[in-house]
Amino acid sequence: MGAYSFLSRRLGRVEAERMIMSGRIYTAEELHAMGLVDVVAPDGQGEEAVQDYIDRNSRWHNAHSATYRARRRVDPVTLAELQDVVEVWAEAAMRLSDQDLRRMSRLTAAQDRRLAAQPGPVAVAG
Repeated sequence: MGAYSFLSRRLGRVEAERMIMSGRIYTAEELHAMGLVDVVAPDGQGEEAVQDYIDRNSRWHNAHSATYRARRRVDPVTLAELQDVVEVWAEAAMRLSDQDLRRMSRLTAAQDRRLAAQPGPVAVAG
């Protein structure tokens, strides 16, 4: 439910809406290319990749920290915003029809089949 808040800040509203409404499953590589994921690690190498990322970036911690603090100041995600978004989605969920639920079931089953057929690398967001 918070995806819109976070994606719109990283990608812009148009791209965030396109991504959310598509129902598409994105690969770790695609999310990395979009700037939504910092590191893509092969299966079983996630912990090592995280440690490597920390080691490579530790000398820039102060600059990264200041950048993240500035981002939150300029474009904050507030608790009130997230609560409002949850309310919007909860209201939408309460209005789902039987047809909507069948469509969602077909989409999730298709996504599950696709995920099972295409194991891929793990994405690590920073």
